[in-house]
Amino acid sequence: MFQQIAWRTGMESRLKKQAYFLPTCLKPFVICLVITMTGIVANADSPEKVIQSAYSIDNTVNKNIAPENNTEAVQTQFSRRKKTRKKKSTNDQQIDYSQFVKVISKGSSRRSARKKGLASLPLNQLSSENRAKANNVLRKVSMYRELPVISLNSDHDVYQYFLKNPDVAVEIWRVMGISKFQMWQVNDHAYGADAGDGSKGDVDVLYRTPTESLIVCNGVYDSPFLVKPIAARALMYLESNYQYDQQKNPIVTHKMRLFISFPSQTIGAAARIISPVSNMIIDKNFHEVSLFLHMMTRSMSEHPEWVEQLTGKMDGVMDFRKQKLLKLTSKVYQENKKLKISQAGGISANSNKLAARKNSNVLR
Repeated sequence: MFQQIAWRTGMESRLKKQAYFLPTCLKPFVICLVITMTGIVANADSPEKVIQSAYSIDNTVNKNIAPENNTEAVQTQFSRRKKTRKKKSTNDQQIDYSQFVKVISKGSSRRSARKKGLASLPLNQLSSENRAKANNVLRKVSMYRELPVISLNSDHDVYQYFLKNPDVAVEIWRVMGISKFQMWQVNDHAYGADAGDGSKGDVDVLYRTPTESLIVCNGVYDSPFLVKPIAARALMYLESNYQYDQQKNPIVTHKMRLFISFPSQTIGAAARIISPVSNMIIDKNFHEVSLFLHMMTRSMSEHPEWVEQLTGKMDGVMDFRKQKLLKLTSKVYQENKKLKISQAGGISANSNKLAARKNSNVLR
């Protein structure tokens, strides 16, 4: 039996509620959004669940995890750590994540924001082929959304890893039983995806640097109840800024601009009518993705044995990416230990200075 330790955020429950209210005409667009933002949208037809603990540990058997693949070469010390943690109470499990994932500014769909967003696109950096793909969306923009600016506590390398390997994030959610979403890599810059409900899509990474990602996605929703499939295209521009706070904790601030095109004028008109609802769903999903990235950093920093167990259960991820994930976990864990020691030393030094000042005042 696995013991629940922490992380009852209600994330999966909220995502399912959003999916139930998702209008049919937005299905193909959402498949685009899902692919780009690491596939963290649960299927509407799956049973209601509660997220299982991200830090679940099997305390009944004290044994090492031994994956039957090349990840054995990167076998870490984590599974050998003592598993003697005490079971926490329900109150201890409730953590306020708003201090770790903060909304700096709200989303917007105003014309002024759309004009500014269009001007910010790095179209001049694209090849002629990729520029044509971007213009296919921009020539007929049915909807525009500037998502909230969000600041999150996340290791910079962890953030970059999942940005470059969204299929790993999708597999994590499949292993946890959160989503049936499938994603696979077609080539170095392209992915395919299937939500299992008639929604399918593909994505091309047109331009990517550590601070910018420009992505185009084509999504299709097909159903026996539809006369013909509903299609949508989306151009997504993600900007990421990397900083450190006063305690030297890594911070990432990111924002995304979405340009959505529906080939059908009827579907486009319907999508604009229900845009207040769809915008709320989009903004919330972006927040949930940010929370996921924070939680993966937290897991690697404090509960690396869980990440190792999780990696051993992945079936749809190439071995070299598993190895890289384990190496990254080891790095983040060691760096976090050093940071905690450094922070503790700083607190101790400040306390000594304060005590010295008080003693000096007394002597005076």
